[in-house]
Amino acid sequence: MPALLALVSSLFWGVADFVGGLASRRSTPLQTLALTTPAGFVVVVPLALLLGGDRAGSAVPGIAAGVCGALGILFLYGALTLGPMGVVSPVSAVLGAAIPVVVGLARGERPGMAAYAGMALAVV
Repeated sequence: MPALLALVSSLFWGVADFVGGLASRRSTPLQTLALTTPAGFVVVVPLALLLGGDRAGSAVPGIAAGVCGALGILFLYGALTLGPMGVVSPVSAVLGAAIPVVVGLARGERPGMAAYAGMALAVV
């Protein structure tokens, strides 16, 4: 099940990046963000209510993650207005994945050889 959820998530992120990139070329990145954020809420809020969780322990990190995510998407849309989508989107995806990898390695995690091979392929 985790692999299926990861594939579906990747599909949604890829489509959102592509459509957001196209939209940000026709309007400003901030206008695009203002239109795409409510579309994301339509999917995320029902799932959050369905899955539940510890509201007291999840609210502050969730809000912080939402603010940081919105800023990241705003910067992505800004970059997509300046450069070719085929370069900006993959580079931002690899850099976004590199941050948790670096933090994990710094905290002592040691992935297997298959994970290192996957990281190398992602960079290429």
